[in-house]
Amino acid sequence: MRSRRRARSARSSGRSNSPSRASSSASTCPRWDGCWRATSRAIFGTIDALTAATQEELEEAEGIGPDRAELIAEWFSDAENRALVDDLRGLGLQFEVGEADRPVEGPLTGHQYVITGTLEAYSREQAKAALEALGAKVSDSVSKKTTGVIVGESPGSKAAKAAKAGVPILGEADLRALLTQ
Repeated sequence: MRSRRRARSARSSGRSNSPSRASSSASTCPRWDGCWRATSRAIFGTIDALTAATQEELEEAEGIGPDRAELIAEWFSDAENRALVDDLRGLGLQFEVGEADRPVEGPLTGHQYVITGTLEAYSREQAKAALEALGAKVSDSVSKKTTGVIVGESPGSKAAKAAKAGVPILGEADLRALLTQ
């Protein structure tokens, strides 16, 4: 709410969103850098795609809920803000995600896993890297978006939370099967 007031206040006071005002203008999107990184890596790739995205498309991006999606869509719907992006681009600022930052596409793209407990054949880092190499996202916490929780020996509270939420519990054999896809 505060961000909207600041944006409206800036517009009504006649302040411009010129490049010299970039820091104050960017603050109208809460956690601006986080908004750009989260949404661009997830599905957009360029600021042009982000600018053209609907609120519904923004909500589908990981880490972007309805409130943040509304704020981002509102920010980009303002002609002064779009002009600011164009001015910054004209000054040489790059608004594209590099190849190294783009998500890996693979058979597990769109799936999110959590690893808990001690695995016999893999370290957590090895399991995470192997899943990510196939396009999966590996998170530290269970949520409604979690596809499955990979449980090793001595799992923590994540396994109980997953069971309570109805998230599938997977063993190490299931992990091996995922990795052979």
